[in-house]
Amino acid sequence: MKVLANKKIVWTGISIIIVVFIGYRLFWYQPAVAVVEVAKQMVRGKIHGPGTVQSKVSVSVSAKITGIVQKLYADQGALVKTAEVLAELDTAELTARLSAARAVTARAKQDVESASKCCQSSCQFSPCAK
Repeated sequence: MKVLANKKIVWTGISIIIVVFIGYRLFWYQPAVAVVEVAKQMVRGKIHGPGTVQSKVSVSVSAKITGIVQKLYADQGALVKTAEVLAELDTAELTARLSAARAVTARAKQDVESASKCCQSSCQFSPCAK
């Protein structure tokens, strides 16, 4: 019987200690952190922090012609306007192609003139003699 009475005393003591601890935590304990009442406020629009910005639509930008970039006027991520020059290509190859095309055109004009003269001198009744 003494053992049962001792167990009852021990369990009663433990129960009292638990009730006292819970009461202390609920009513007398004040945390070291400041507690603030909830209030409606305006949220500021600035947020500072690391992150990655991605666009919703992916856009591929390419040149109409290929070539070697001679000058670059805009950097990656720079704000640009419509029709703003972003880069300048090396014009040496394009200049050479233009000169070749002009030479072919001049040669074709000479061939037309010589054929016209030949046609006029050889036959007066031909269609090119008009």
